[in-house]
Amino acid sequence: MKVLFYSNMGLAPIHLGMELELMKQVKLAGNDIHVLKCDNGIDSCFFNPCHNLLGCAICTARTDRFHQQIGIKEENIHTIKKLAPTNLDIPLFNSLKELLQWKYKGINIGRGIASSTISLERDYGIFEDERQAELLAVQAKSAINVLLNFEQVLASVQPDMVYLFNGRFAEQFPLLELCSLRKIEFKTYECGSTKQKYQVFDNALPHSLEGIKNIMTRLWNEAEENSRKKIAEEWYTTKRLGTSVNRVNFIKDQQSGRLPENFDKSKRNFVFFNSSEDEMKAIGEWENPLYSNQNDVIEKTLAYFNEHHPTFHFYVRMHPNLAKVDSVQTKGLYAMKSSNFTLIRPKDSVDSFGLVDACEKIISFGSTIGLETTFWGQPSILFGKAFYEGLDAVYIPDSYEAFFELLKKPNLAAKPKENTYPFAYYLEVCGIPFEYFNYDGKLNSQFENTKMDRITLSTIFHFLRSLGQLGNWKKLNKIVLGRSLGFKDFFKLKSHTLG
Repeated sequence: MKVLFYSNMGLAPIHLGMELELMKQVKLAGNDIHVLKCDNGIDSCFFNPCHNLLGCAICTARTDRFHQQIGIKEENIHTIKKLAPTNLDIPLFNSLKELLQWKYKGINIGRGIASSTISLERDYGIFEDERQAELLAVQAKSAINVLLNFEQVLASVQPDMVYLFNGRFAEQFPLLELCSLRKIEFKTYECGSTKQKYQVFDNALPHSLEGIKNIMTRLWNEAEENSRKKIAEEWYTTKRLGTSVNRVNFIKDQQSGRLPENFDKSKRNFVFFNSSEDEMKAIGEWENPLYSNQNDVIEKTLAYFNEHHPTFHFYVRMHPNLAKVDSVQTKGLYAMKSSNFTLIRPKDSVDSFGLVDACEKIISFGSTIGLETTFWGQPSILFGKAFYEGLDAVYIPDSYEAFFELLKKPNLAAKPKENTYPFAYYLEVCGIPFEYFNYDGKLNSQFENTKMDRITLSTIFHFLRSLGQLGNWKKLNKIVLGRSLGFKDFFKLKSHTLG
């Protein structure tokens, strides 16, 4: 079987490690491996959006070294070339809906462009100024160039299977769209429950609601009954205590039991737990027909209850990872004013689980706090999409009217605690353990006991040969970061690219 890998993840040891692990497994199974690699051919990718030349050199040198170690045939390695027309006519988009529907040669490329741009900006308001229009155009040109290269390689190789990391970004999503259109099997891969595991998804993004549901169900059904329950319960306990070793501790700055100073137990109190709207904003399965963004839901709820039920009070607990975000979402929340509303900012020491215990009901938009609320015995309402939506562990209204009725209903019972177990179990155990790759941080990870060095003689060679593209780096730095290229930028790579 011919298997084609799309390879542009050499900057991050964890991501390259997953690629190499899969390549090794596929090769040992007797398959013929082909590779489409970047080799400094993509002007802007999500993990090196400014085209930092040192970053490109690290990526290229590291990737080449380990592809050779695996034994990929030289004639099976294909390099991305500059194929996109220089006079590309990129539309000026006026809305996210418009961008999400944009196609090039019959292939949707708009979703990937939107996904990359929203995540780079940490903002779904990406049509505000000239710089953002330029950023969208940069992402569009990268997407089109990779798509045209991919078409050529598909024609020459005619693979039976395609592998690539994640799949939601501008330089990846169009490839999956093309595979789907031509009925070519593809697999995406991502991290597992720890950095010593990886996951593989068949013909789907790692963000697929249906895909995660199928894996979660299988893992739960295959597990021993007592051990799976214990593992699930421990997941909830460690999350509440902030002691989970595999998850970011978002409550470390919160004071246990602390409630907002204006908390009035004589009122009917409710809390919204919002989430950042960047990663899933452009994923088709995550679109909600009832609203365009979470702030709209909050504003409509406040207006309705302020008029009809003034004894209802609503708290909005902003997600801690919004602390440094200056976006349409955060600006909208900071500007909200209503007598029945209290905003709890990301870094506020108010206890999230204290709010869960003290409020009558909680409302979430897809974050795990929705399930955690049910586990701790409180009624939880999901007004959005979530990986756990099929478990009957939360209330899911299908209209604003149904949502408001749930809020008004007194003594609403929590969903059964046991229904929360399968997703917690999935989060704790999902993934396949690495056999050949060992993640040991940014600087000490190894593949087949060979250290994944960041700087080698080959890195220096690739850096020097790319200096002719310094002008492009300067231009992209201005577009992506909004400032001129400085000396420190030569050595300042974004931390998430190296993890």
